[in-house]
Formats: sequence, C-alpha cells, structure tokens
Amino acid sequence: MLSCTESVVGAASGYQHLQYCKSLSQVGRPRALSRCAGWILEREIPRAPFRDATGCYPLFACRHWSRLKDDLAAIAEELVCVSIVTDPFGDYDEALLQECFPDKLIHFKQHLCIDLHFPMAEYVCRHHQRNVVKALACLEVERCWDPPQLLDDWTRLYSHLIQHRGIHGIAAFSRAAFATQLAVPGLVAFQARYRDVPVGMLLWYIQNNVAYYHLGAHNETGYRLGSSFALFWRSLEHFNACGPRWIDLGAGASSTSRKAA
Repeated sequence: MLSCTESVVGAASGYQHLQYCKSLSQVGRPRALSRCAGWILEREIPRAPFRDATGCYPLFACRHWSRLKDDLAAIAEELVCVSIVTDPFGDYDEALLQECFPDKLIHFKQHLCIDLHFPMAEYVCRHHQRNVVKALACLEVERCWDPPQLLDDWTRLYSHLIQHRGIHGIAAFSRAAFATQLAVPGLVAFQARYRDVPVGMLLWYIQNNVAYYHLGAHNETGYRLGSSFALFWRSLEHFNACGPRWIDLGAGASSTSRKAA
C-alpha cells in the first residue's frame, strides 16, 4: 500500500512533483497537501514562535483542486497564513478560490497562452519569423534528452542572466536547486549552440496537457545571434508535433490576471 507521499509523487510531474518543491528548500520545508495532492513550503517566522507557508515559485499546482479547501482547513491551526499563486490551468473557478482563501483573494497576473490546435503562423508574427530564419542560419538548436547533463552549461548561462537582469531572491536559483530541477519528471530542455558552444537554453515543464515555459537563459553571443527566437521556434515545432494542447508562456512583471490567490 502506497503512503500519501508516494501517491503524490507517483502521478505527478513538473510543478506538481515533490522534487520540484524540494528544489526550493532554501525557502522552506516541503509539506504535502495530501487531499489535493500538492505541495507547499512551510517557513519559520523570524523572531516569532509561529510558522507560515507559501506555494512553490512560480506556481502552485495540484491534482484535485476541489479538495484544496479541506487541506487548508486541516492545517489552519498550525500556520499563521498560507499564500499561493495558482496554476492558470488549474481546475477551479473564482468561487472555489474564495472558499479556500476567504481572507484575501486578488487578481494577479495575466498569462500568455497558446492553443496548439492553431498553426504557428497564426500566432508568431512575421517580424519574429524573420528573426527565426536569421537565427537558425547560424545556430544549431536541439532538444536535450538527458537534462541533468546540462547542469554546468545551464548554470553558466543562468549566472549571466542573473548579472544581466539583476535577479535576486527566490528567482536567483542556486546550482543545487537547478541540479534538482533538471531531474524533475516532465522537464523538456532545448539548447542553442554556436560553433559547438552553448549560447542559450530554454527549460519547459510538461504537466497534464500543458507545456509551461519555466526558464530561459542566453550569453552575449546568444543575445547577439537571436538564440531566443530560434529556441522558442524549435520548442513550438516540437510541441506541435508530439506534445500537449496548450503552452503557457508565463506572465509579465506588471500584468494582471484572472487567476491568482
């Protein structure tokens, strides 16, 4: 007979998986929500004898949204508060979230999503298509079938992104965090190379029927040669041919959305 933890892990991938939650252990201790089959990060509150919890970054995902309320009620006496950003493709509506979070529920960010039933030419503008052609003329782009082997190259590229964008906080993932994330079931990685040197990469998580854009990083050569255009194009080609129904490209830093808690 499977334990609660084993049942959550066995059927999960991407942001739903325990291993992804463990990659954020510097934020808090992974705690299972056994009824909804999701994970949160439990934290000590500095200079106080209390604890709170947050969902995984960037999204909280679970298998049974209708049971999230029961999980939150079960831990209500143990934690001061629980805050999460909900998966835009979660099986819930605003009324359900209001029941789960009666104290505060806000619209947060609008995600850009693609329905892969439509041809690529209908959602990739001509200007971007021209950039794709130019980038692919000088770059080799391929899917990487053994993502953990990318750790050194990926860490170098992401370190460049941290410096280039001034990233800090939870998004400034450590090497140890990436070592765990690259091994999470459902990860799909694409790499762009110039003269056999990695200049850019994209990481995706496949979860249910959605490909979630997780992270992308490029060095100066990659930026100059347009590796982002080439990588996204090859990713879209791949998912169109043998992947999910939807792509979630994430949200901008200051946008608003219909789903967040």
